[in-house]
Amino acid sequence: MKVYLIILSLFILTSCSEKKMEITINAEKIEGLNKDARITINGFEIGNVTDFKIAKDGSINIECNLNSEMEIPIDSKFKIEGIDFLGSKEIMVELGTNSEKIKNGEKIKLAKTELNNCISVSRHNPVMLAITS
Repeated sequence: MKVYLIILSLFILTSCSEKKMEITINAEKIEGLNKDARITINGFEIGNVTDFKIAKDGSINIECNLNSEMEIPIDSKFKIEGIDFLGSKEIMVELGTNSEKIKNGEKIKLAKTELNNCISVSRHNPVMLAITS
C-alpha cells in the first residue's frame, strides 16, 4: 500500500510541476541583462534567463527557460529591451510567422536593436531628458 502511495505522490508532483523548455540565445553583448530577467511576449511573461556562458568566439550564450506550452515560430526575434528608467532589462520576443516552432535545446541568435535602449527610456523620464538636453 505504501508503494502505491509513493508512486501516486510522484506522479502528482511531476504532472503538476510547470514544464519548461530550455533554449540558448547567442548575443554579442548582453547590454546589462541580469540572471532571472523576464522573457516576454507583449508584456506577458513566458520565461526567464537562467545563466550566462561565454562562447569560444567571445560572444555570450544566454541560457533560458521558457514555458513549454508556448509555440514560438522559429523566425521570431528575441531582443533585449529596457523596461524602466532604472536600467532594468528583459528579453522581448516579437513573434514570427513560420509554421516551424522553436524546440527544446534550440540555439537562437539575438536580434540587433536599432538604438541603445537608454536613449528610448530617457525620453520617458523627465530627469534623464533634462540631463541629456
